[in-house]
Amino acid sequence: MIGIQVDNFLGIGDAIQFSHIPENLYLNTGEKTYDVSNSWVFDHNPYVIRNHIPSDIPIFNMWNTSHNFPKYGFNSHAERFFLYFNNIMSTSYKPLLRHPRLYYNENGIINTKRILIHTTGKSEIIPMQDFVIDHIQKVYNDFEIIQIGGREDKQSPFKKMLGLNLWDTAKLISESMIFIGVNSGMMNIANCYPRVIKKILLPNNASTFLPMSKNNEWFDHGNMYFNNTKQDIGATFSYTKL
Repeated sequence: MIGIQVDNFLGIGDAIQFSHIPENLYLNTGEKTYDVSNSWVFDHNPYVIRNHIPSDIPIFNMWNTSHNFPKYGFNSHAERFFLYFNNIMSTSYKPLLRHPRLYYNENGIINTKRILIHTTGKSEIIPMQDFVIDHIQKVYNDFEIIQIGGREDKQSPFKKMLGLNLWDTAKLISESMIFIGVNSGMMNIANCYPRVIKKILLPNNASTFLPMSKNNEWFDHGNMYFNNTKQDIGATFSYTKL
């Protein structure tokens, strides 16, 4: 058995990227993982142990470990981790769970007429632009559109549910039909719910964008990606097709 440390100073997405590890280890070894830092991402995880942590188990600081992950050649965050982990542990573990997982409200009833948008991410310099927001309002005018995120995020004309705690946010995302947002912690929460359709807007140059490639390792293959122009570019669609 091993222990993993996910420091509580990490951002939402930085922490969520490690949430698949205990289940993947359990599916390979039959053993649960010790959560030595009581990270919020494991609050509902059935594959962790938080009490009576042995003093002789190896403990991995996941943030430090993540700086040695491969930058390309993988199909998911889970595979990215195990390519590195197998090398240092001399194992042949396989990532049988490909996505991050919070184990919270996964079977909630989805409101097929609800769309969530998130306009502002700490990882992006440019928030969602006005013409994109106007387009969303126009094409989804028969949907309930709710803006989530922080109270200081760029505002929109939609119903506001800003400043929610992480678990209330996760519940809202898990019960919505579509999530439209930028690269952010909210996007990473949405990635924990495969039933939710994810449409991610890229404010940067889309011509070189490829999910899970070097410099784009945050972006999952399972999402749809859009750019800020009226043309499809590379692996992205025009924002007019949101």
